[in-house]
Amino acid sequence: MSPISLFSLNLTLMRNKIKIGSGTGFLYVWDDEVYLITNYHVITCRDPKNPEFLLNGYPDSPDRIEFTLTKRNDLSGRVIFIDLSEDAIFLEHSERNEGVDIVALKIIFNTELKKYVTSQNDLSLVEDINIEVTSNLFIVGYPWGNSAITRFPIWKKGTVASEPNLHIGVEKIFIDTITHPGMSGSPVFASEERSMLIVSKKTHDLYHGESSGKTSALERIMQLDPNDLKRSQLVKHFQLIGVYSGRLTMGINDPQLGIVWPLKLIKEVLQHGVRATNPYPPIIN
Repeated sequence: MSPISLFSLNLTLMRNKIKIGSGTGFLYVWDDEVYLITNYHVITCRDPKNPEFLLNGYPDSPDRIEFTLTKRNDLSGRVIFIDLSEDAIFLEHSERNEGVDIVALKIIFNTELKKYVTSQNDLSLVEDINIEVTSNLFIVGYPWGNSAITRFPIWKKGTVASEPNLHIGVEKIFIDTITHPGMSGSPVFASEERSMLIVSKKTHDLYHGESSGKTSALERIMQLDPNDLKRSQLVKHFQLIGVYSGRLTMGINDPQLGIVWPLKLIKEVLQHGVRATNPYPPIIN
């Protein structure tokens, strides 16, 4: 199982204990604190540019988000509730009113629940995949709140459809893909296959023995098994590049383009984001 399938979270949006929608999110560790990353429109059901108006089809903003944390050896999981009533505080981007659709909610887990947390630090990610037009990306989320098996996400493939390093206004990447409601807030990954040398435990121990000063370079060379140098295989590597926030619409037209907010903007939210509360909190009856 890919750890990324544990990283992506299926968010259920609740109001007065009734489900009103769904979305996706993921846990990101920053300065030893854990944050839920998703979209502004997921936790408010409102457009970040025009928050005074509810999105079509929603009776109100949610007053609670629910999701389940799962770890490899306990598929029963643990259900987490996040209160979104009037006093709930989250971080939003300083350019939220320009459309940057990212929020971060700090979550404090007890010792037991920390065992179920899968953050970016648990994914063995790389940071040097070259992203360019036509690069393949994967959106890992929950269309209409649906999962593949038990509660694991759907991996939707797309390609970069705009120059990722050229921007007018706020920084974003367009991706050519067909997605569906519920995938907003999904982590987006680039992938690349790389040739990796697979060595025996003996060679591994010799290498680390030399690194720690326990053996000499000559001893390592003398004991090296030549067959180890021939055992290589292709291994897929992943890089987290951002968060997905829905499709681009042009009036009644649908160009089938999704929007990805780069990881750089997520870090800006966490580093110097605006502390905010929902300006239009849900009406709790």
